[in-house]
Amino acid sequence: MIDLRAILDLLLILRRRLWLVALPVIAALIWVLLGARGSVSASGYTTSMRFAAGLPPERTAGVYNYDRHYDWLASEYMAQAFAYTVPTEAFASAVARRLQNEGLQVAPAALAAALRGDHTSSIFRVTLAWPDAAQLARIAEAASAELTENAAAYWPQLSNPGGAPVRRLDLPDVVASAPSLRASFDVPVKLLLGLAVGVALAFLAHALDPALRDRRDLDRLGLRALAHIPR
Repeated sequence: MIDLRAILDLLLILRRRLWLVALPVIAALIWVLLGARGSVSASGYTTSMRFAAGLPPERTAGVYNYDRHYDWLASEYMAQAFAYTVPTEAFASAVARRLQNEGLQVAPAALAAALRGDHTSSIFRVTLAWPDAAQLARIAEAASAELTENAAAYWPQLSNPGGAPVRRLDLPDVVASAPSLRASFDVPVKLLLGLAVGVALAFLAHALDPALRDRRDLDRLGLRALAHIPR
């Protein structure tokens, strides 16, 4: 059975020390607001580009090419291969050299961490995340140039002549990154944590307070009140 008097006593304790409950909540709110000032720069920006992968078909007189089935199958293998090539140190270093020639110094290790690749059939996608939008656009162009102009340098299967094996399908579109799941729950978690700390401090202060404030305090000590002076 719920003891309503006990619950009322707890609420009265919190009411008396409401300022003590509010202090950690206010501190948590200030913490959240200070963190929100740099939220855009912290989350940064992202962009992605899609590329079609393939090689010119082999033409051998008198040989059936299965309606170019193997040409398309090879293009799927190439898309997968370049999706795995994009986040490598070798590719990041080549992109960093291109950027250095344009006057932009970027660490290859930072580029490797920012680059991601995936593929679907004969198309592979390059995704980049970077804190500066202007630099991200330049990095995307350098990565695209490296893929379309120097793709054969990464796979020995492509070293024979026959044209560029990679073509870009769309231009990079730089957009602000969506907040992470952690960032979405960051504000309520911090405020709830501040509230919990405030409630704990209020009860601790009550436990350490020797003062008697109303008749209930006397009742808990087994003492009888002789008189009560109203406010």
